[in-house]
Amino acid sequence: MLDLKFISENPDLVKAGCAKKRKDVDIDKIVKLDSERRTFIAEVDELRTRQNEVSKQIPQKSDKEKEEFFAEMKTLKENLKIKEQELDDLVEVLDELVIQVPNPPFEEVPEGKDDEDNQIVRTFSEPTKFDFDPKDHMALALDLDLLDMEKAAEASGARFYYVKNDLVLMEFALIQYALSKITAKGFKPILPPALVREHAMVGTGFFPADKNEIYSVNPEDDI
Repeated sequence: MLDLKFISENPDLVKAGCAKKRKDVDIDKIVKLDSERRTFIAEVDELRTRQNEVSKQIPQKSDKEKEEFFAEMKTLKENLKIKEQELDDLVEVLDELVIQVPNPPFEEVPEGKDDEDNQIVRTFSEPTKFDFDPKDHMALALDLDLLDMEKAAEASGARFYYVKNDLVLMEFALIQYALSKITAKGFKPILPPALVREHAMVGTGFFPADKNEIYSVNPEDDI
């Protein structure tokens, strides 16, 4: 997620990036809301500062003066509560907009609408030429009894598969090979939880663009 300060200071650059990536995000609204956010923060800080000042002065005042200070404290508390809620509401709207802003591509990246606009930057070696009709990876895996799509669909639904036989051994061999390489250089391996809350997906950049790629568990309880 792009930093708010970066967006506010580089609106034209961010707009150009959105245009290249075909993302319709109201950058002007983000800049406006960010300005309002900073104003709210200043107002909230000012109210909190005054609260602290009044609170420290109360013990030193006479009973009559204390009544006036208590009245002011009550007003400050009420105004602060209103301002904090307004700030929270604004930040919620702002966050929803900001997470939709893509990272701007490099200026030299060409703009294209579909695959036909893709440009070949460079090639390496020559494509292999076969004297037979090659099969794709899925056909090969099924022919060699390395995947089972039908049983997985029965157990878990569409888009799942069982990995079988030598392909399982190959996967674990590759994992072990990679781990042996990186741990030798000081990498500390971690196995994360299989389930995460939504904010973790936003923090890693997977949401909101790829939200349709995940399965939710108790989404009403997710905070």
